[in-house]
Amino acid sequence: MKDNRNVKTEILDYVKSYYDKRNSVPSIRRLCAHFHLTNNRLYTEFPDGQREICAELNIPEPENIRKTAAALVARVKKKATESVPSSVNRLVLTEEQTWGFSGIGHIEGLDPVATVDAVLKRDSTLRKLLSEPRTAAHVATFVEQALSRGWTVIGLVDAITRLSNAGLFRIKEDTARRFVALSEDVQKRGWDLASFTEIATRYDTAIWWEREYMNGRISLSQLEAKVGNV
Repeated sequence: MKDNRNVKTEILDYVKSYYDKRNSVPSIRRLCAHFHLTNNRLYTEFPDGQREICAELNIPEPENIRKTAAALVARVKKKATESVPSSVNRLVLTEEQTWGFSGIGHIEGLDPVATVDAVLKRDSTLRKLLSEPRTAAHVATFVEQALSRGWTVIGLVDAITRLSNAGLFRIKEDTARRFVALSEDVQKRGWDLASFTEIATRYDTAIWWEREYMNGRISLSQLEAKVGNV
C-alpha cells in the first residue's frame, strides 16, 4: 500500500468485505500482514484497534474484544475504589483513556490489563509522594519559577532530563549552588560555557595528576605524558 492517504479507507473496505463473507472481523495481525503495516502504523489510523473499526462500520465487536473491555473497566473501577489516605487523590481513567493505554501496551507488546495497572500504580506512588506538604510546596515553587521564565513544558522536561543524566541531582546542595554561581558568572563575562567547561576540566585533571605525582603514585615521565598538552 503506497498511498498513505487511502490506508484507512482501504482497511475499512477490506474489513467490511471480510465480515460480509465470514461474519467475523479480521485480527490485527491479519490486517497488518495483508496491508504490510506495522502494529504502530495501524494503531495510528485506528487507536482503539478492532473496536474502533467495528464502530465505524457499525458491525458487532468480536467476543474477545468485549470480554477484554469488560475486564479492563472492572479492573479500573476496582482500583478507583481501593482505600487510600484522605489527603491523596487517585487517578480514575475514563473508558476512552483505558483503551488508549491498552492500545499503547499492545503496540509495545505488553498485556493491556498490566499496562493499565502500571499507570494507576505509578500515579498512586507520585500522589503519595506529593501528599507531603513540604514536597508539594517545593514542586509548586519549581514549576512556578519555570513558567515565570517562559519555559515550555517540553523545554522543562528536556532540561530536567539533561541535568539528571549529568548526575547533578545527586550532588550536595552547596556544591550545586557553587556550580550555578560559577555558570552565571561565566555567562555574565560573555564566555562560552562549553569552552570554559572543557578548559576547566582539562586543568582540573592536570592538578589531579600532579597530586598523584606528589604522592609518589606516578613517575615524572608519566606526569609529563599526562599533562604535557595542557
